[in-house]
Amino acid sequence: MSKTKYRYIIFYKPYGVLSQFSQDTPEQSTLQDY
Repeated sequence: MSKTKYRYIIFYKPYGVLSQFSQDTPEQSTLQDY
């Protein structure tokens, strides 16, 4: 039987922030800002 270890990364994403690191327009907040 194989022993597979999993790693979970949990972070806080404020409401209204896009789930990406690049902006489509300058006024958008993205994860890059945090």
